[in-house]
Amino acid sequence: MPPNLTYDPPAQPSYISGPACSPHCRDIEVDYFVPAVDKATSYEWDITGIYAAGVTWNGPYATVWSHHYGTATLWCRALNYGVPGPWQTKTIYIENCSRDSNSFGNQTKINKSGKLLTNIECNELQNEVRIYPNPASNIINISVPNSVNYSVVELINNQGETVKSIKSPNRKIVINTNDVSPGLYIIKLSSRNSILLEKVIISK
Repeated sequence: MPPNLTYDPPAQPSYISGPACSPHCRDIEVDYFVPAVDKATSYEWDITGIYAAGVTWNGPYATVWSHHYGTATLWCRALNYGVPGPWQTKTIYIENCSRDSNSFGNQTKINKSGKLLTNIECNELQNEVRIYPNPASNIINISVPNSVNYSVVELINNQGETVKSIKSPNRKIVINTNDVSPGLYIIKLSSRNSILLEKVIISK
C-alpha cells in the first residue's frame, strides 16, 4: 500500500470582497468572493452573529442571505485536500431595506467574476437595461442589452418572496402583473456572472 499522504494547510485568503454599489439589504441575496489561494482545493464559508442568516458557496464565490438585519461576521477559509487553513473574516452590515422603498438604490450590480464594479459602471448599466413602465399596473417590460445574458428574471416582494420567476434568453421580457398585489417590488435579473436588482412599483 502507498504511504499516507499529508498536505500542508493553505494560506489564509487575503481578503473577502464587499458587495458592489449597494448596502447589503435584508432578504436580498448578496455575493462575495475571495481571491484564489495557492494550494487550495476547496473553500468553506460561514456566517455568524445574526439570526436566520445563511451562506451558500461554490468555491471562492459565496451568496449571503438573511431574514434579519444587523451586524454579522462572514468567514472563509481555504482547504488543501481537506486540510484547513486559517479563517479570513469580514464584518458586514445587513440593512432593513426590504421594507423601506427609500433604502433601495435604483439599481444594483453585483459581479461574481472577481471584479467589483464602480458606481460609474453601475450608472452605465442603468442606461442599458430598460424596465418600464414604472410604476406598472398590468405588465412590466424588460429590455436587456446584447452584452449581458440574463437567463432568469424574478419579481420579489417586500417580504423577500419570489412571486414571479421567468427563465428566458430573450432580450425583451414581459412580466404579467394582473395577479400581483400593489406595492414595492424588486426585479432581479440573474446571469452566470452577475445579478442586477432594480425596484419597481406596482399600482392598480
